[in-house]
Amino acid sequence: MKKAFSIFLAILMLASNIGIASNTHFCGGEAAEHTLSLGIEHLDCGMAETEQSCSSEDGHDQLNAKPCCDNQHELLQLDEDATLLQQAPEINKTFIAAFIHTFVVQVFSFEKKESFYLNYFPPLLKQDIQVLFQSFLI
Repeated sequence: MKKAFSIFLAILMLASNIGIASNTHFCGGEAAEHTLSLGIEHLDCGMAETEQSCSSEDGHDQLNAKPCCDNQHELLQLDEDATLLQQAPEINKTFIAAFIHTFVVQVFSFEKKESFYLNYFPPLLKQDIQVLFQSFLI
């Protein structure tokens, strides 16, 4: 369950960062084709090649003739404001002093520590207590 949820969140973050484009092709004022893709695509219904010349009924050419086909694109993507904010780290003087004292000073200090009990030997037992009380670990 956790793996599936993690994969879902990873795909959601990837899709939101890449962005999804909704492409719609209008032919004659009506939607003829609609696609979802990762980028803007040019859709075509094939009517652009068969368009008639731009002349009116009276024989005069029309310079601003409106085409019958039109593409509309909508891009769904995260805003640039959603980027992570980076802050400069604050320097804690107490932490730096403790770090230097703990790791730097004690590692590089070459003081020889005297061991007072180096030649100490414990006294020998007079009797074996386990045998005396007959208590053995099994």
